[in-house]
Amino acid sequence: MNHVKKGPKALPHQRNWRSWGSVKKYNSPLLLRLTTHVYLSKQIRFFKKKDYMLKIKLEDIPFNLDPWDCELDEDVIENITSGDYFIEYVKNNPKPFQITFAAFVNAKEYFLYAWDGEVLIAGNVEHGTLYEDFEEIPMEEYDEKWREITQSEEIPDELIEEMDWGLIYPENSTKDLNSIIQSIKKIENLNIVENEYPDKIKFIVETLDKKSCLKHCFWKKDEITILSISYFRTAKYEIATSDNDFPNFVLESIPEGDGKIDSIKINSIQNNILSYKELELFDEWFYETIFPEEFDNNEKSKIDQDIEEQGEDVLKKYGFNKLKTDMWMWGRIEIKNELNKTIKVLND
Repeated sequence: MNHVKKGPKALPHQRNWRSWGSVKKYNSPLLLRLTTHVYLSKQIRFFKKKDYMLKIKLEDIPFNLDPWDCELDEDVIENITSGDYFIEYVKNNPKPFQITFAAFVNAKEYFLYAWDGEVLIAGNVEHGTLYEDFEEIPMEEYDEKWREITQSEEIPDELIEEMDWGLIYPENSTKDLNSIIQSIKKIENLNIVENEYPDKIKFIVETLDKKSCLKHCFWKKDEITILSISYFRTAKYEIATSDNDFPNFVLESIPEGDGKIDSIKINSIQNNILSYKELELFDEWFYETIFPEEFDNNEKSKIDQDIEEQGEDVLKKYGFNKLKTDMWMWGRIEIKNELNKTIKVLND
């Protein structure tokens, strides 16, 4: 199946990787823990390779960009998944297109890029989103499903519905993301509601109390599950609602907390919450990795040391896949509209 769809019926939506700071997800986007030196060195390599990269035809980009299965250079794969390739491409190619592909970056992930002739948007979702109970997933089943999707060269509708979306080029575009999605069409399979009031359906959600943010990341290798725990001083997210109404958060208690029902899982699609986008995580003041009791102590010490020096993404070197990320806020949580007006403070 040809995963490149040219013409006005291209599909889109994903978080703004370029607005998440100079390196993000890549988030969460992709290179969250790279140092400035490493990032700049990669950018220098990119610009040196730019002419070479643009000789790669759009239709020649394979669906499966897993480095284990793809013959492209790792730096080229990185620039494709981050969107740099497409930004350079659309500067010289005004014809609309849509492309989907799979890649193993932070985790096994699926990507969608779409260009309508004016704006480039992107979507991204992790393979583990297919599963509700990540700790019980047999790795054989997890890997087999990945192989099935990469061989079919088509992202399942349920994963497209769970994608994070964003506008990545041009950075100064004032076009509304939902309007772009509507114009690009092929949204009949997406759970997207047309934005009747584009300046009112997005809300900024931010913690007011310090040290009130918790992140859990689950990593899996074979039958072994590792949990990484991070606490941040503050966090800020953008939330879009499907009905132009106030976000209907579900209050809950955080894992191993004091039992108070004063927390929200901010990266969760629930009730009228249509999408979420991380804007800021500030000051990771605590980090811990939880290993199974039977885990080898020597390997545990080595992994802990590598994580301290290089960040948790080093777990990929040990064969672990990131399956799921949960993020909680608690305490006083301020909610503003896009006019920066406070409309409510939870737990006040």
